[in-house]
Amino acid sequence: MEKIILMGAGRALQYLIDTYEAFFKDYCIKGIWDNDNSKTGETISINGIDYVVEKPNSQKVNCSIIITSELHFDDIKKSLIKNNELNLSDSDIKHRNYIFHVVKEKIIERYKDDDAVDIQDTINYLRNNDLEIFINVPEYKKAVENTAFEVSYDEEAQLYYSKWMGKKIYLKREYNTEKKVSDYLKNIYAEQITNSPHCYKCNGYEVGNDDVLVDAGAAEGFFALERVDIVKKVILIEKDEEWVEALKYTFAPYGDKVEIVNKYLSNISDGDNVTLDELDTDNQPITFIKMDIEGAEVNALKDTKFIKLDRNLKIIACTYHYENDEKKIKEILNQAGFETHYSKGYMFFRMYEDSSVTDLRHALCFGKKIKAK
Repeated sequence: MEKIILMGAGRALQYLIDTYEAFFKDYCIKGIWDNDNSKTGETISINGIDYVVEKPNSQKVNCSIIITSELHFDDIKKSLIKNNELNLSDSDIKHRNYIFHVVKEKIIERYKDDDAVDIQDTINYLRNNDLEIFINVPEYKKAVENTAFEVSYDEEAQLYYSKWMGKKIYLKREYNTEKKVSDYLKNIYAEQITNSPHCYKCNGYEVGNDDVLVDAGAAEGFFALERVDIVKKVILIEKDEEWVEALKYTFAPYGDKVEIVNKYLSNISDGDNVTLDELDTDNQPITFIKMDIEGAEVNALKDTKFIKLDRNLKIIACTYHYENDEKKIKEILNQAGFETHYSKGYMFFRMYEDSSVTDLRHALCFGKKIKAK
């Protein structure tokens, strides 16, 4: 088991523990360092083991140093190398994505003999780079770093907002500083760059004036907001009460053209859940669906009757939340008569999992059905 030292005991480390704690089980943690004197002596628990924060010291430099901060990585790395007592080289210091190094090696081993060209391109990239959520998309990080959002505060709503494609977009109360709002929107923007596996833009999947658009798992609503001026009707499905509050402000200018359904999209209909068949009516036939519903996509689609009907219908469904979802969703759509394809590239979905999960996942499945003439 590889020995590591974690450099940085602040919010960045706490984020890694809160989100990816299971991945630390792949390493022998020899200590936690921080240059901040106020952190010295603090106790931090990782996987049930307590570590006392120390100042960087040469007595423990016999392993890789993982810098927990992404924002200050370069500056911290320089300071560590300049510290002559530590005698560290460039190769000793790792980015925080190095915590996924063990699972990366397992992925390489799993797919090394796969004949698919896109798989081999991905594996060749991983041999020389850290594992990231969007694999082999250097433009993603550049987009996050180089994009700026001007953030304002609505005194009446008591919510922060910015502009998305020239339109006001509100964020929920959790995003209660300008920086939090800006960071959130920068990541959403970066997800939609051309080479991103999570990009919803695809030739043949544009909306038209007669479309009834369902945005399931709407969150802040950027997908629908970009298209609301074109389509006939928008139905936003979102269970999170705080997102619903923000959506009401974002889409207030559009009146009855936008309907907000404060439920989960599912295969059952009750007080908390709604089905696609329930929303599809003769007066309002659904023609376009975007789904990002945290792994509920398979259930929401598998029993839906209207997707089997002879009509024009386009679906973009997220496929990365659970292993094999992409195959299940593609099969459901193919059996219903859709032409389908995946978005290009692969994601490593690392939320709530550990290094036992070693599959590469397509982010989206695109499905299109054309009404028979």
